[in-house]
Amino acid sequence: MIVFGDIAGNYLTFQKLLRIIEKKLGKSVPSEEEIVISLGDINDRGPKTKEMIQWFIDNAPHARGILGNHEHMMTEEYCAIKATADMIQDELWLRSVSCDGDGDNTIRHGDHN
Repeated sequence: MIVFGDIAGNYLTFQKLLRIIEKKLGKSVPSEEEIVISLGDINDRGPKTKEMIQWFIDNAPHARGILGNHEHMMTEEYCAIKATADMIQDELWLRSVSCDGDGDNTIRHGDHN
């Protein structure tokens, strides 16, 4: 298990770290033997939040994450916008946000329709 925290949209740095880990382990990451876990805050300050979220979606179930305060803020803002303008769903990674109306929003893996 490989655990990261506070990636904050720094996709290129994250990819470099994965390559270093792969070199040390001698195998691809993530894999059935080596899952990647994010302890939250995969989005926000870095320049590639979309790519970071998409990487976790694309690599499920071998990449998982716990929602941090940055994801919570993003889903809250998205759901507020979605409530008034449903046309915002142009991006695939945004379609995975579930707005349930009680403030407990989630980012789902798999179902992007």
